[in-house]
Amino acid sequence: MTDAAGLTRGYSKALGVVTGDVNDDGYPEIYLACDLTPNLLYINQRNGTFKEEAVSRNCALSDTGQALSGMGVDMGDVDGDLRPDLWVTNYWGENNNLYRNLGGGLFSDVAVASGLGGPNRRQVSFGTGLRDLNNDGWLDVFITNGHALRHPEEATPGAGRAQTDQLFLNRGNGQFQDVSAQAGPWFATPHVGRGAAFGDIDNDGDLGILLVPNEGPAALLINQNGRLGHWLEFRLQGRRSNRDGIGARIDVTANHRTLRSEVRSAYSYCSANDLRAHFGLAGATRASKVEVHWPSGHVDTFADVEANHIYVIAEGHGIRASSSATRLAPFFEGEPE
Repeated sequence: MTDAAGLTRGYSKALGVVTGDVNDDGYPEIYLACDLTPNLLYINQRNGTFKEEAVSRNCALSDTGQALSGMGVDMGDVDGDLRPDLWVTNYWGENNNLYRNLGGGLFSDVAVASGLGGPNRRQVSFGTGLRDLNNDGWLDVFITNGHALRHPEEATPGAGRAQTDQLFLNRGNGQFQDVSAQAGPWFATPHVGRGAAFGDIDNDGDLGILLVPNEGPAALLINQNGRLGHWLEFRLQGRRSNRDGIGARIDVTANHRTLRSEVRSAYSYCSANDLRAHFGLAGATRASKVEVHWPSGHVDTFADVEANHIYVIAEGHGIRASSSATRLAPFFEGEPE
């Protein structure tokens, strides 16, 4: 049904895809990061069809009007206004793009102004994620880098095939700080980066990163920052909605601030990620309210949720903490008691 849904209208060389509700109407959109062709944003028409509108919504091109070499992609609220922003990684000599959501699904590229543009002009950036990696309640940026050419120095003097990865911390004021030099030994050694998958590998409340480079063995980066802030994680079980709760929106209110995320697996580059929704809470020891908006339209609301736990929420059937014995069990754990 791809053609009938309107998803073949628009030429592209797409390398990355992410879905999410960019205009807050309860229906997910599809965003494609494209290589040397304009990025594509398919707006859900709420009738089983989509309309491509990236140019008119200002998330197709760079801030100078160029089609760049999009590869990695993610979507998330980086500035705390409860609207999902778009993030795209690009090629050597190009800025990466951070398209800030201005409301109603209109965007403005603020990568350079936020400190995320220039530092990547001498990198070829692939796998990436907007994830809260220090549990302070703000989404950070990780990028794995590596050239696409076997001998890039022949075409671009000074370019290496193996490149170092990068970590940028969100300072909560519209600015990101490059902390790669302090992030651990991995960031000091160049690699030919490609895939990057994110998830709480050891179930301790902070997010690890599984890296699959183009050359060499896979690497698992274990996060040591979880103790810097409190956290919550949620595994959803859809009943009327899809089983994994993909597309559900979760709002967490703690210390008079609301954080928002959507359940998704596809983002980054050629990677499937942890389906559990993760929230860093900084100093808050509990959430005053957790609200789940399911794809079916059903809404579950819970009050006074204690932090530092992984919870299972079954659509319309309540919430329960996942014990250490079941944290690694299959996602769909049967009917709740």
